[in-house]
Amino acid sequence: MNMVGIYQTKSLGSGYSLLQDAFLLSGVELIESIPGGGGLVLILKGQEKDLQSLAVKAGADSRYGFHLIRQHADSILQVLYSLNTSGLSEHFSVFETEDTVELFRVAEEAMNTGLSLVEIKLQRGSSVGRGHLILTGGDSEKFEVIRKNLKADARWSLILNRSAKFDQLF
Repeated sequence: MNMVGIYQTKSLGSGYSLLQDAFLLSGVELIESIPGGGGLVLILKGQEKDLQSLAVKAGADSRYGFHLIRQHADSILQVLYSLNTSGLSEHFSVFETEDTVELFRVAEEAMNTGLSLVEIKLQRGSSVGRGHLILTGGDSEKFEVIRKNLKADARWSLILNRSAKFDQLF
């Protein structure tokens, strides 16, 4: 079963080195490479063992961050590339971070709890790594479960009983 690996490097050279290793694995497909801000974000698709082997190679190096999306990979990619989005329900949340790996970890965890993804945006250029995601659905307790597992530097906003005028934004 194909999964998606998210890799964030802190230097361009280490990112291209990891990408070279990925290109040598026949079962790994490059979905996107996002350079900028002195680093590189790689979105790769492939078998779990291949994606994990890349993470193991990079694991001893503190210049990398990694998350393997095991569930909902195709759904998350469809939202990332605006191929499929959910409308807003009564409650929604905005999650902002400087860590792309954390962004995708939260997206997967949110979908596992029954929340829906409305939007995933990644900054390109000098702010690579920065991004946000908008979640909707369920009751406010589901959002609280996600919020408790966030890294300290993440920004989280919860909008309860939203105004209908938000529909014009999404």
